Amino acid sequence: MQLNANPLNSVGGIQRVVCAWKRLFASKIIVFVVVACGVIFGLIFSIQRREIARAHRLYAQARAEIQRDGLPLTVDSLVPFKVPDSQNAARFYLKVFADYRANPNWGGLEAAALDFPNKPHSALAHQAALDYMRATEPEVKLIEKAVTFPYCDFHYEWKWVVAASKPFYARFRQLARLLYLDAYLLDNEGQPIQALDRLELAAKMAKQVVAEDPSENALLVSCAIYGIIHKEWLRIVQHHPNDPVVLQHALEVNHVIPRTFDLCWSIREEVYTAVALGNELRRHPKEAVELMQQEGIAKSPAKIPWWKQLWERLIGRGAPIAEEMTPEQLDVVEARALDYFHKVFGILKRSPQDMLQTKRALQQLDNETDTRAKAAPSQYLIQQIVTLSPFTYITDHLFTHEIRWWARESLAQKWLYRCKYGVTPSDTKLLSLLKGMPPEVRDALFPAPTHLDARPKAISNTP
Repeated sequence: MQLNANPLNSVGGIQRVVCAWKRLFASKIIVFVVVACGVIFGLIFSIQRREIARAHRLYAQARAEIQRDGLPLTVDSLVPFKVPDSQNAARFYLKVFADYRANPNWGGLEAAALDFPNKPHSALAHQAALDYMRATEPEVKLIEKAVTFPYCDFHYEWKWVVAASKPFYARFRQLARLLYLDAYLLDNEGQPIQALDRLELAAKMAKQVVAEDPSENALLVSCAIYGIIHKEWLRIVQHHPNDPVVLQHALEVNHVIPRTFDLCWSIREEVYTAVALGNELRRHPKEAVELMQQEGIAKSPAKIPWWKQLWERLIGRGAPIAEEMTPEQLDVVEARALDYFHKVFGILKRSPQDMLQTKRALQQLDNETDTRAKAAPSQYLIQQIVTLSPFTYITDHLFTHEIRWWARESLAQKWLYRCKYGVTPSDTKLLSLLKGMPPEVRDALFPAPTHLDARPKAISNTP
């Protein structure tokens, strides 16, 4: 009777004990899962809060740095000086551009006329050049008037669409070709001083292109105009190697052309575009992305592993496509772009006169940024969209421009010395006349070790 009182002595008792153990084990599993999930979600929530705080901190810090640099965060600060109409040359250029639109036949006439420098013995090309210059004589007079004004502001409607090009850039290059052709004709007619005056006019116009336009495109257009001037300047000087009056005037025209550019001014549009694009993605993400795709500037979603995508979504660090980003994620994206421009600005301020050193520092920055962008592509979306042309590409153009400036200076000084003393100066003597030449330019123009020539060279008619 006592044995039967023990529940383990019956099958039913054993089953009840087993069931009790199963319930206890299941309840422990449930408790463990609940606690584990609580810990995991608590951890995720904590990381999310840290990411949000980090986003706000990065955003505030990046904007503060840009503000200290004097770079624009609003459209009103993009071009800080408001040009009064009475001092604005833009109205004369607008009249010239309107004349070109009203005379579409000038396009064909220009193409035929520009054949003349390549075919100087062609009577047909010569006549086309004369006809083109006669037709556009009033426009040249308008350019002469325009360059006497201190400012040139077209009051562009600055938008965040980075691919939108300003319509006047192509027209300015067209006017540069017009003045180049006029200079060519004047020199052929035995008027080298007047020809050089035409190149001086083109150089003053090129300065006005970038004067109130803080964009890289304006800088590159200005550089292209100086390239057109360079070609004709060399031709005129080589035609008159023994005429000190022409050589001296050529030297003066070269001094009208800036030796270097202010890149800190020309990055202002990109900085503002980064801010404006961030604002647009916050307000109208879908429409902004669609417009970027229409312009051909939207980046395709980054290909990253699914588990990394999931984790980054959970902790709030990033989304693969812009229209799904939270405001905090967009803060980080904009902050990364502004931080990049802050570093670019620091490099440009550190070595404004040394394009080669600037290029190397920018190349290193781009490499470091690319590495970080590969690790976290969504955080560098705006920076990669806005920076259409790497700054190293632009510094290549500027370094070429500087070498050309010193090449012209060197040629004019060399032949002026020969006209004055009857001998060609040695490289060492010539370098002593070229004050302020950067070492990297000297190495490019005078690659061989400089030395004093033992025997003076007689004047030759062949430059």
